[in-house]
Amino acid sequence: MKYFLVFLAVVLAGGGYWYVVSNEATQEQPAQSSGDKGPALVVAMPVQRRKITDTIEAIGTAQANESVTLTAKVTDIVSSVNFEDGDYVEKGKVLIVQASDEQAALLAEARANLEDANTPPKYSADSSSS
Repeated sequence: MKYFLVFLAVVLAGGGYWYVVSNEATQEQPAQSSGDKGPALVVAMPVQRRKITDTIEAIGTAQANESVTLTAKVTDIVSSVNFEDGDYVEKGKVLIVQASDEQAALLAEARANLEDANTPPKYSADSSSS
């Protein structure tokens, strides 16, 4: 019986505390009747452009709405990348520069072959006697 009275006293004290706190909260807010709402509170500020960073953490597979596949017509080493992830690029902008060592060697070989093809053959005096 003694424990029951202690329990009842604690419950009544907690209920009284809750009643007082909840009444203070409702008295701080002015009561408005349904017909007298008054003007709405509006906060205005100038428009500003800001970067919004949303972070989502999830487990799964994500697919982009848009994607672009870049392919090269030749195989070579990339010497510089002229963009960063998320950059806007204009049509015709050079995005990647490749090392041109292999192409330079192929061009030199093609020029040498062209020069050989355009040069008339030279016959030596020994070859004409046979």
